Amino acid sequence: MVEKYYEKAMMIELAALGINANNQVKIPTFYKGQPLDLELQAVIVVENEIIIELKATPRMEKSHIRQLLTYMKLMRKHYGLILNFGISYMSQYGMKAFVLSDFDEVVNSKGDFEDRVGVAVFT
Repeated sequence: MVEKYYEKAMMIELAALGINANNQVKIPTFYKGQPLDLELQAVIVVENEIIIELKATPRMEKSHIRQLLTYMKLMRKHYGLILNFGISYMSQYGMKAFVLSDFDEVVNSKGDFEDRVGVAVFT
């Protein structure tokens, strides 16, 4: 997957800027209080606050948004960012930032919960 190259390059850039970041961070998963033995991993977590999901696809998909919001919910992180390097106009269509203030709203929502979180699209 080409995303691995972007991940390694992003980690080099963040380190050069003196920004604390970890990649392939394991995400704890539970069902009814019991741990599940699943291998979910956030691509990059910056300063233990922001989850960055990297993509290299021709367009941003709803599944990318759902994936990031799920990671944010499971890790109890309020901030998330999707960077899609597969889009030719990345500054216009390839970056989306999310602010999740109410984890319970996402957990208990029925339907498109991405419509209920703050979304900032960088242009």
